[in-house]
This record gives sequence, C-alpha cells and structure tokens, in this order.
Amino acid sequence: MPLAGHMGLRLQAEWGGCMKLKVMVLLLSAALAGCVSTRDPFIEAPSKVVQSNRSAEDIDYCLANHYAVVHPAVRQRRDDGSIRVAFRNVATGWLRFAVNLVPDDEGTRVEFWKGQDGFEWVEGCL
Repeated sequence: MPLAGHMGLRLQAEWGGCMKLKVMVLLLSAALAGCVSTRDPFIEAPSKVVQSNRSAEDIDYCLANHYAVVHPAVRQRRDDGSIRVAFRNVATGWLRFAVNLVPDDEGTRVEFWKGQDGFEWVEGCL
C-alpha cells in the first residue's frame, strides 16, 4: 500500500507540473490575443460611410439603448463635436464594431468600422 500511495503522489506531482505549464501557455496566449484585439480601430479607413439626418447625440443614444446593454462601449467626445464609439465583446474584449459620428450641415456623417458584427446594428439607429 505505501508503494502505491508513493506512486500516486509522484504521478500527481508530474501532472501538476504539466498542468502549470499548460495554464501558463494558455494565459500567455490570451494576453497576446488581448493585445492584438485592443488596437485602435479608427486608425484604418472606415468600412462604410453613410449620411443620416439624425443628430450624432440621437444616434449615440439609440446605439447605447440597443447595443450597449449587451456589449460595453467606449465613448470619446472629440473637440470637433464628433463622437467615437467602440463596442467590444464582453467575454473576449475583441472589437464588435466601431462608429465615428460626425455632425455636419445635413445631419450626421456615420463612419463605420466592421469588427465581429456588421452594419445592421448601426443601420437601425440611422
């Protein structure tokens, strides 16, 4: 019996070491994936640009009520009056989509950056 108990401890110690390595690799890959997904979406050219006759504040409010309930949004009001909004996935932190709402004489120019979701999420608020 003591020999079997000793073997069990040895196997447990080896498994524990292997498990620690697996956990470390998993955490490292998650950290690297997080770094890649947190890039600024507004650096690239928008996927789509449309014009709306609604104000930027109305569109922002609509998006917050319809989408931010499920996915957190990061909002940035800029000096030129535009509003930048980036919606991220709760579980992964990856970009769902981003919009830049730019007020102009005709209403609001809506610049859209596609992430995991398409333009239909924004279209309902225009």
